[in-house]
Amino acid sequence: FALFSCVSLSLMKDFEKSTRTHCNVTNFLPSVSASISEYEPQRFIWRLCFALDSIPRYIIAYLQLNHLLNRHHIEYPEHFTLVQIASSTFHFLELTFLLLLTYVSSREIKW
Repeated sequence: FALFSCVSLSLMKDFEKSTRTHCNVTNFLPSVSASISEYEPQRFIWRLCFALDSIPRYIIAYLQLNHLLNRHHIEYPEHFTLVQIASSTFHFLELTFLLLLTYVSSREIKW
């Protein structure tokens, strides 16, 4: 939904700006990054849909961790637990950093 909406809005509202390149190549569709990063309603639609999509991802990651930690037929449970916690930690960090990358744009940060 978000990708289709952002590309469609870019085609209707900002066709010239979103398809322009520095090397003057003719584009018929804007790139995904041009559709979601620079123009006002598209950026907010993308961010909202990505945030709404992240909620079930966090829930599924938590449920998967609980399911895997409650397995009692594992031969080395202490090693299995350590590996699952490390794996889930990396999964949660990946989801969190993807969400941060979506909300914190490099164009908005002025160092």
